[in-house]
This record gives sequence, structure tokens and C-alpha cells, in this order.
Amino acid sequence: MKAAWGILQAIETRPRLRLWQVRNPQEIRPGQERVFAVDLNIFRQELDRQVIQQQLKSYNYQGAEISLKNSSIEAPLALALIRYGNYRLAHNYDQAFNAINSYRTDN
Repeated sequence: MKAAWGILQAIETRPRLRLWQVRNPQEIRPGQERVFAVDLNIFRQELDRQVIQQQLKSYNYQGAEISLKNSSIEAPLALALIRYGNYRLAHNYDQAFNAINSYRTDN
């Protein structure tokens, strides 16, 4: 039940989710608190990352872009590269170039 509750909370859309847990008194080690909070945003980001990774493997760039925008992951370069892949797949090379042009370095 504890794992199911954590998954349900992680999928929720509220920012800064925390799940309060209570340890079994017979299993508490020295220095551990009886009641503690777990930050579920890390778990949610990992789920989002796995979904986006699967979408990219199947060349679903548009779905990956939507998933990345709806996630709590801040990755503007990744978003630009996903757009680049989507435009390249559609043979729209000018927009593909424009999607990543701001990240270009002249070396």
C-alpha cells in the first residue's frame, strides 16, 4: 500500500510533493526519525524521463516534446534537440537548423 500511495502522489500534478512516512518502531536505527518526509518530485522526474526516453526510441518527437513541456524537468537544450529531430523527420531542414541555432558555438 505504501508503494502504491507513493506512485499515486508522484503522478499528481502539484509541485513540491512530499509524502510523510512513519517508521516501524521496532525497525528504527539510531539517528533515524520516527516520522519523515519523502520528496516525490525526484520520483516523478524519473518517471517523466523514462517516458520521454521511450518516446524518443520510437521516434515520437512530438510526444516527447509535449511530455517534456508538461514535466517538471528543466532542459531547454533537450527541448531544442527534440524539436530538431521532429523537424528533420519531417524534412523541414530550415526549421531544424533554427531550433538549435541559438546553441551553436563558433569554434
